[in-house]
Amino acid sequence: MFLSALALLCLCAGFHYSYCRHGIEECYLGLYKGVVEEAVVVAGMNGSYASIPQFYLPRLRYLLGEYFEMALKPYCREYSAFARTKEDTFGDRVYGSGVVITFTAKIDYLTNITRTAHFSIRRTEL
Repeated sequence: MFLSALALLCLCAGFHYSYCRHGIEECYLGLYKGVVEEAVVVAGMNGSYASIPQFYLPRLRYLLGEYFEMALKPYCREYSAFARTKEDTFGDRVYGSGVVITFTAKIDYLTNITRTAHFSIRRTEL
């Protein structure tokens, strides 16, 4: 009876871990489906086209907050997320041609999963 209970406990714990890990990985891969693209600015303050498109970091942080609340919160106890431009290591720039998004999700008391995504805007010769 004890061994059956222990096996059931291990089975449930393993299912919970794999379920949460799958949800966190799905959230990470979902970043590449357009969440970041919505924060790209192609026009200047006067309405004309900008010389190069850039990421607008305040809008990106707002979108990521909503996205992580919806997609990440059901799978972890707590999470922390951070977005910054690649050009600025201190995080006080507003526009940038590249952003780095890092989040850490805590599944249980022992397991933390950290993922980092890099996004860049580059102009090609065409």
